[in-house]
Amino acid sequence: MPRDVHVACLLLGVQGVSAELWPDGFLSIAPENQVRIEVSWKSNGPIKKLPISKSVVRACSPDKSKEAKVCLADGAWLYSGSYLRKGAFAAQVEGSVIAIIADRAALVNGLRPNNDDDSLFTVNRHSLPRRYYPVRITLTMPSSQ
Repeated sequence: MPRDVHVACLLLGVQGVSAELWPDGFLSIAPENQVRIEVSWKSNGPIKKLPISKSVVRACSPDKSKEAKVCLADGAWLYSGSYLRKGAFAAQVEGSVIAIIADRAALVNGLRPNNDDDSLFTVNRHSLPRRYYPVRITLTMPSSQ
């Protein structure tokens, strides 16, 4: 699946940004590299939608001394596009499409504060449907925003 997403992005004219050129944070992502991500699901009424940032919370403080149930900051995500590793597309090998932590193999990176420690983040169970309920993840690419 990551390969299919990347091919679609290339066909749309969206180019990845290599890790060496990533901006310092999500607020510095150039408009041509900004991706919006939304999660949606069917409900008894209208389809529910929210930015993917609302589906993830910081599980504890960076020093892990206390709980800190705060959602990720809203904003754009970086289309990084992954890379080739030993002739193989890294995102495909690892199955990495969207990453909260800095992940060179992922197609899309969040670039949020403390993105070097994945133990800080967890699912926001209060904003999403029950476990295993089907959801749709929608990426809105720069050329279509």
